Amino acid sequence: MNIRYNMKSMSTIRKHSASDQRGMVSFLVTFIMLLVISLIIVGFTRVASQNRREALDRQLSTQAFYAAESGVNAFLQAAKSNASLLTTNKDTCGSGGAPSAYEKSLSADPEVKITCVLIDPTVPYLEETGLKTGSSHVFTIDPRNPGTGAPTALTRLVLLWSSRETGENNKGGCPNSASNFPAQYTNCDYGMLRLDLTKEPGGALNADTLAANTKGLTMQPSENTRTDATTNYSAGARAYRGLGRCFNNATMIHGVTVPQDYCAAVINVSPADVAKYYLRVSTLYNDADNLRVYAIGDTGQLDFAGAQVLIDSTGKAAEVLRRVQVRVPLDKTSGDGVLPFAAYAEDGVCKRFTTAGATFEDACSLVPGADSDASYTPCGGNCGPGTGPGGGTPTEPYWYSAWFVVTSNNDVSRITDCTWSWGDGTSTSFSGADVGQCAKGARVKHDFRIIPPKGSCHQITIKFTVRVTGSNPQPFEQDYWLPFSSRVNPWCPR
Repeated sequence: MNIRYNMKSMSTIRKHSASDQRGMVSFLVTFIMLLVISLIIVGFTRVASQNRREALDRQLSTQAFYAAESGVNAFLQAAKSNASLLTTNKDTCGSGGAPSAYEKSLSADPEVKITCVLIDPTVPYLEETGLKTGSSHVFTIDPRNPGTGAPTALTRLVLLWSSRETGENNKGGCPNSASNFPAQYTNCDYGMLRLDLTKEPGGALNADTLAANTKGLTMQPSENTRTDATTNYSAGARAYRGLGRCFNNATMIHGVTVPQDYCAAVINVSPADVAKYYLRVSTLYNDADNLRVYAIGDTGQLDFAGAQVLIDSTGKAAEVLRRVQVRVPLDKTSGDGVLPFAAYAEDGVCKRFTTAGATFEDACSLVPGADSDASYTPCGGNCGPGTGPGGGTPTEPYWYSAWFVVTSNNDVSRITDCTWSWGDGTSTSFSGADVGQCAKGARVKHDFRIIPPKGSCHQITIKFTVRVTGSNPQPFEQDYWLPFSSRVNPWCPR
């Protein structure tokens, strides 16, 4: 049997098989490329969709935040016509809760709205942010029982304050002496607290009762104080210089959590009776980024009433909710608008001042006999014709009296006479037996007339002229402010 192979046919078969394999590779490469491109497109699509969603969420979040802020503003606007809203606790929302005046939709789209406003007229602590040097913040201290809201006795105040800026917590150079007041702090980022704690007098409000019920304190920050920085408010000394204690780590003082890198000071209150206080706080050397005041009673931490109200507002945009909490002062006792003075009034206020070496006082509109100060005397016989006793009503109930001293070095044996010209239209002369009043060290008193056209505080020129034998007169002039007028503008503008 003869077997024959067709070599040409076998070769053709092998050639066709190789060609078929190359086509399969091309298909696989094309498929993989299409798959990769599809995955890239899907990835870009998802990224674009996610960015779009994030942008929408940011927009809705911003709308919800503004809605929550609008809830605060709407509440404050409603409180202008109904002040009781500021002192009424509200801890529920919806029907029976906040008035519809400030729980409502804010646009044509009902999806953007104020959903809830909660009001708490008592707060667990008082807080001020950004306490600047040179400004004052005054807090009403009206301690209340946290459970019942009833007034309760205060036993101590705990004050916490931070450094001038977050992250600046250098304590190494802070003073370690309560009596060492350097020109400036070096390597100390904390400010010194200046405090005035005043108990509301039970009787008349005047300078004496304020002085008797006020204690002034200066608390320097210190890292070296190893015990609580504590002082007492009592009927004893009215001033105190002490150290605050600055902590590197969070700690507890009288049940109050002191955050890391905060300073703390404690004021014990004795006697612990039910009373209202006022606390004025300012900083020296450095600002304080944050200040907190806590009240402690026999049963623990107390709430504050009448100082700040906590407003909790929630806004909604579509399905996004935002919530904000703000503290609003109930009166003008907090904030930068409070002036660091003992008294302030937009209208005139009668004040009395005394400075060393001379008297600067204001008789205001006192009637004759009401002022015991020797600087003020009824015009009496000094009144001009027709304006004094028996001749009509005096133009001024009091005249201002002042003493002056001669500083001339002239030899008294050569002085012939001298004259004081007072700048109010009067003069006083000395000669003969009284020539000693012209010599150095002589004192002379003058009752200044209040000239009606110059009824307000005004400047005069006093001229002292001394004459000596063998020479020309030697005048000396000096400007002098009459520091008051009992008729109008009872204060000196300079």
